[in-house]
Amino acid sequence: MKKYAICFFLTISITIVCLILVVLKPSPTLKLTTVKKAYSYVSCYQEEERIQVDILINDLNNSITNKEKYSSLSISDKTHHNELVLNLEKVIYRGENVTINQESFYQYSYYFTVLFKTEDKFLLEIEDAYLCMNYRNMDINLAIGSFSYYKVPYFGDDKAHISISKLQPIVNDLEEEKILVGVVMGITNQTNQPITIEKITALDLNLQFFSADFMVIEEEVFSNSNISTLLGKNYSLHGTKDNNEGVLLVIPSNTKVDYLLPIKYHGAFKTNKMGFLIEYKIGEEQNTLYYDEFLFFTTKTKNLSIGEVLTYEK
Repeated sequence: MKKYAICFFLTISITIVCLILVVLKPSPTLKLTTVKKAYSYVSCYQEEERIQVDILINDLNNSITNKEKYSSLSISDKTHHNELVLNLEKVIYRGENVTINQESFYQYSYYFTVLFKTEDKFLLEIEDAYLCMNYRNMDINLAIGSFSYYKVPYFGDDKAHISISKLQPIVNDLEEEKILVGVVMGITNQTNQPITIEKITALDLNLQFFSADFMVIEEEVFSNSNISTLLGKNYSLHGTKDNNEGVLLVIPSNTKVDYLLPIKYHGAFKTNKMGFLIEYKIGEEQNTLYYDEFLFFTTKTKNLSIGEVLTYEK
């Protein structure tokens, strides 16, 4: 009997010690990061914009994914001089993990709405943007890449003179990644008069359409076609910010024309999604067409470059 009592006492003692060790064990250090990339959004004046940022977190069950724990959220530059206030709608676990420095990180998608409406044209372009979050009185400033945000009066052509009848990406393997190097854009003149396209602007701060190399496409091309072959000369991926000079592309009445619009990058990030603006003239009348951001191709988190890992003590 005494022997059983000793065994029982030892079992209870060991259990209590283990519980104490678990309670006193320091919480793992919170680490988070993201894939830095180009974020580009276009919306109408009173339209509510939604933004998704995927964040990698080293703790699968951390309260940092609880939206009620945040007191303030924004997209900002480093100095907070340019800032866009956000509201966190929801956080979803994506069921994927990425290994960084031999440690598992779990992918969560944070969905925000932008708390901003306007009655006039507005743009916010931040080359080095941060997702700023106050989490339980702890400031987290996560570098997310570039941020381009545009408010426009309408989508399409309010005069119905022209329409976009085709958008096809030209994607090449360059610099060890798939890069959008051009767009085949079909433009239809819906009037009985010739229309002159004067300028086509990409709504993303990292790039411009290179107007000097615009060309008509008369035969079918594939999305993986070599851009240099299409242009008939060597293509250079990088350019300067003054590439997008005015153009004079004349589209006859009631005619559709497909144009190849090569892209030059002058910013730090490549893009797979953007909107654009077309400025054109019919007779002496100046007009514009705005197009919502268009997703040209998708990417996988594991195939992209991971940014700096931020470390916070709980």
